[in-house]
Amino acid sequence: MRIPFVVVAAAAGSLLYFSTRRKFQPVEDDTLIVQARAALEGLVQHPGSIDIQVQDGRVTLHGPIAEAELKQTIRALRKLPGVRRVIPQLTVHH
Repeated sequence: MRIPFVVVAAAAGSLLYFSTRRKFQPVEDDTLIVQARAALEGLVQHPGSIDIQVQDGRVTLHGPIAEAELKQTIRALRKLPGVRRVIPQLTVHH
C-alpha cells in the first residue's frame, strides 16, 4: 500500500511546526522586570523614563517613547523568555 505524498508532506509539516513552536516557560515577574529593563537600555534613548510593570508574564510599559523606537522595543520585549504579552501604554513623541 502506497501512502500518498500529500499525506506524508502534511505529517512532516505538522511535526516540524509542533517541534519548533516556542514553548512558554514561566519566569518570575521580578526577573522579567530586570530583563526588560536591560533590553530597554540598548533600545531607547531614555530607558529610565519608562516604567515597567509585570504580572504573570504580561509586561506593561508606561512613559514617553520616541516613535522610531516603539516597534523595535515591543518586538524585543516579546522575544524575552517568559513574556506572554506586551501592553504598551506609552506616550509616543516624534
